[in-house]
Amino acid sequence: MKRRTIRDVFKVLCSGLFLYSCLTSCDNSVESGEYGYSDDYMIYSKVLSETINDEGIFIVLADSTEQDSFIQNNIEYYLERFPDADRETLENYIKANQSKNELGRIPGIKFVFRSEYDGSADNKVNVYLSNVGYNSNKTEAFVSMGALYAPLVGSGSLIFLVKINNQWQIQKRVMTWIS
Repeated sequence: MKRRTIRDVFKVLCSGLFLYSCLTSCDNSVESGEYGYSDDYMIYSKVLSETINDEGIFIVLADSTEQDSFIQNNIEYYLERFPDADRETLENYIKANQSKNELGRIPGIKFVFRSEYDGSADNKVNVYLSNVGYNSNKTEAFVSMGALYAPLVGSGSLIFLVKINNQWQIQKRVMTWIS
């Protein structure tokens, strides 16, 4: 009986150490030149930090980008919802999401990739991000994000951002799905 108790404690400690190392490691950062993170990762950071701002929530992030299929089939609908956005930006978003890309570490966000997740967190959210689509001079961007807190408890949004003083700012969100 005593061995089982020690073994159980050891498993919990190992799981906790693994989880801590996943959340705090930054070895997989995707950087762009000497100036730091790429615009994609600055946008991901902005969207996640302003969307999931409860520090008690454990973020489980998809290992690669996901496309929100509702958007590509309804481009005119979304252009009406984002009157300040260039058509080119939304069209580039759709083109950028024709394929998936593996995600790297996101600056300022504590999370674990789904492939690394051990199932131990009770208060978690599964998050999906799309590829980012830009206008030609990279002053506007679209990205979509989905968050599932439990089965049939989640939603997704298309998010429009504008670069102001070299910082990405969220201008508007439009819900694309809800469960």
